[in-house]
Amino acid sequence: MNELLNNEPRVEPTMVFDAQQSEQPACEPEGPGQPTFELPVLDWEKQGGMVPAVVQDEADGSVLMVGWMNPEALEKTLKTGNVTFWSRTRDELWTKGETSGNFLRLQAMAKDCEGGDTLVVLARPVGPTCSEGNRTCFDGDEKKILGDIGPYQRRWAMGAWIAEIDATFDDRMAELDDPSKESYSLGLLRNPNKAVKKLGEEVMEFVQAAIEQDVPTTEEELADVVFAGIAMARSRGKQISYERVTRILVARNQAKRAGSDERFNLPGKGATNGNAA
Repeated sequence: MNELLNNEPRVEPTMVFDAQQSEQPACEPEGPGQPTFELPVLDWEKQGGMVPAVVQDEADGSVLMVGWMNPEALEKTLKTGNVTFWSRTRDELWTKGETSGNFLRLQAMAKDCEGGDTLVVLARPVGPTCSEGNRTCFDGDEKKILGDIGPYQRRWAMGAWIAEIDATFDDRMAELDDPSKESYSLGLLRNPNKAVKKLGEEVMEFVQAAIEQDVPTTEEELADVVFAGIAMARSRGKQISYERVTRILVARNQAKRAGSDERFNLPGKGATNGNAA
């Protein structure tokens, strides 16, 4: 499974510059504070010429920080790909990471339904976001008001990683007919008999590890079984999804915890959508 997942390139967004390569504007400014291209229509007047921007980690949705943007800050964010805010205390633009190097690389952005008076910004953090060295500005026992957000963040991260595994399998399937592409996983996906043999080997190694080996080794072997199982099914044209399999396990767990054997909203055998066959 490591071969499939390791060294996968992360695709950068095409609508912004790579800030490590250039900080130059896309075009010359028209004047102090004047946008040089058409900005999204937002409600700048409601909150004194600014809008709050909620920054989330693009990997798992965790809220990293909240800052304020004016038209200048939004323009610079879109041009450079580095999330930039307007400092209300210093009365100036500031790009997150310009001093620490912990930039927020812009991935996506949207406005809310109330006339565009709030932005949500998906970013890829380069290092910790919080000036205190924490991953987010909301981490730390002294910041807790109710409960602990940490376990929820870890659950969100797991969902994102599962989706990334499915996306990698999809990428490999798209490369099946390209003779210039070679990898271990492609060898299995292109050869159903080899994939079946590999799955059998991994199952036997998992059983042996569960009987004779320690927990980390057993977990490694089970991960190999999962990978080989998905590869075998995909090699035979069955577009199974690791995410859907995980959802089945989650639904069964929820049913058990609710004191029922019902399988909540699960597709029937042979069904291809959310409706039972």
